[in-house]
Amino acid sequence: MPKQIFSLFISFFLLSCGYNHEPIIQSLIADPEVVEPGGIVILTCNASDDEGADSHKDDNLTYTWDAAAGTILQDYGGSTASWTAPAILGIFSISCIVEDPDHGTDIAMVNVTVQ
Repeated sequence: MPKQIFSLFISFFLLSCGYNHEPIIQSLIADPEVVEPGGIVILTCNASDDEGADSHKDDNLTYTWDAAAGTILQDYGGSTASWTAPAILGIFSISCIVEDPDHGTDIAMVNVTVQ
């Protein structure tokens, strides 16, 4: 009997621990991809977090946007933002990091040309 209780305990423990599936960014879109200095680009990050067997778990994703130049304004939903191009010409990379509550992450980058 103690062996059966131990086996039941181990099974329950393993099933309740779960496994964190990291979020996956399907696409990072910049619209338009070519802009004049001071122009505005709309950014959209399409990401998901399929928890598989743990699908009952509500993974709210957070989005962190970054660019070396220009200004990013993030919308309240997080998955969209706008970028105001700097006053200089060039190709600029914009990144989006998506993170789930268990610190699983994915990152994507998109280039925008200012001309």
